Amino acid sequence: MAGGFRVLLGGGEQLSTQKLVLATGRCDRLPEAKGFRRFFGKGIWSCPLCDGWEYRGQRLAALGYGDAGVELALGLLSWSTDVILLTDSNGIPSADRERLRINCVHVNTQPIARFAGESVLQTIDFADGTTLERSALFFHLGAEQRSPLPKKFGCHERRHFLDDQTST
Repeated sequence: MAGGFRVLLGGGEQLSTQKLVLATGRCDRLPEAKGFRRFFGKGIWSCPLCDGWEYRGQRLAALGYGDAGVELALGLLSWSTDVILLTDSNGIPSADRERLRINCVHVNTQPIARFAGESVLQTIDFADGTTLERSALFFHLGAEQRSPLPKKFGCHERRHFLDDQTST
């Protein structure tokens, strides 16, 4: 079968198809700063649509790079007027800085040293010694294919729409 796929099922049955969907899932790229794993799910979240409501009106941080970080920070304005974008040493183009400024979103480009708090996230400590108090942090650093299977088949990965906007 040229250009197609043959799938062998249990019991010897065969199916032929021109297209095959491999839904293997994706894994979020995670921040590397100390304390991340301790507070993931306890003030650090990957999805503001899922978890933003609980933090409405509180001090929020967005961690992301490029357009994806800017859009994440601007999106958090749905939940709070106190939002800061953290870029962890990555720069922000001047046009994006202006959009953030107009919308009252502050930017911190310092490297993150660690996430801290008692039982939930309370502060974000930076390499320069400064500390930022936040109730929650939402991040988008891109994602990776969960399984090596598509690459083994020579498939081209269809990128998530946010990844196309992320420059790393």
